[in-house]
Amino acid sequence: MDDDDASSNRFAIDQAWQNRTTEKQWGFYDSHRRALEQLIVPARRGGRICILGAGNCNDLDLSWLTEVYREVHLVDLDATALDRAVHRQKVDANSAIHCHAPFDLTGIAPQVAAWAQSPPTEAEIGDATRKLLEQPHPKWGCFDLVLSPCVLTQTMNPVRDALKQHYPPGHAARLAIRAALRLRHLRIISASLAPGGCGVLAIDLISSEKFPDLPRVAPDRLDDFMRRFIADRRHYSGLEPAGITAVWRGNEDLHAGLSAPRFSPPWLWHLGLRKSFLVYGLTFRKQGISG
Repeated sequence: MDDDDASSNRFAIDQAWQNRTTEKQWGFYDSHRRALEQLIVPARRGGRICILGAGNCNDLDLSWLTEVYREVHLVDLDATALDRAVHRQKVDANSAIHCHAPFDLTGIAPQVAAWAQSPPTEAEIGDATRKLLEQPHPKWGCFDLVLSPCVLTQTMNPVRDALKQHYPPGHAARLAIRAALRLRHLRIISASLAPGGCGVLAIDLISSEKFPDLPRVAPDRLDDFMRRFIADRRHYSGLEPAGITAVWRGNEDLHAGLSAPRFSPPWLWHLGLRKSFLVYGLTFRKQGISG
């Protein structure tokens, strides 16, 4: 199944439904949007930026981006969400905006959609894992900055949900495919960077579903709160700073091709009134000198 056909499967339908439920939450995203912007302010104007999983763009001020970047490329599975976002922010006539949709960042959306209807065998999970480990070749070129704004968990959650009733969390097949999804995402960012370019990854690590009082944690306590939650293993496993660092050390293409990740202090992202996330950012550079 080609990327252009991705919108016809259950995976894409579910993603589109999630986008429809949050598309009018611009105001709730204000502090989250400002935290992301601090990570992507360019050293100088005129570069090219790519945002993976841009969706509703509530976490992106597209007008500001087109002022500081020559080109702004938006990638998502949901073409309708991108169309509505650029129209809502009144940049649909701006030639700096380029949309790439539908594009399946996982590369296995059709398989995952099928698993939701019929549980996969371990062999089928293994086939999907091997596909994820193939080196990606994005079609949109190379950029001065690539941003992944809390989209990694969105690529992992459908797989988790499709498998959780049939394979326990510690099952080898589940652990392997989760690690492969994480590695593929980092490799897509790396493959999309020009030499000297900067990758920025925002990760939603803890949800108010796990800790209902999360929205009320004071900003100056978030660092300690995050460390304690990780120590208690109550976070999204494998996405904590130590887990991400281990991916660098364990994969030669990342270790040799990218600088070591640097981690930002955490912040809160409020998704409406009922759900919040603790988010942290990491940045890294692709080795080499830009032309």
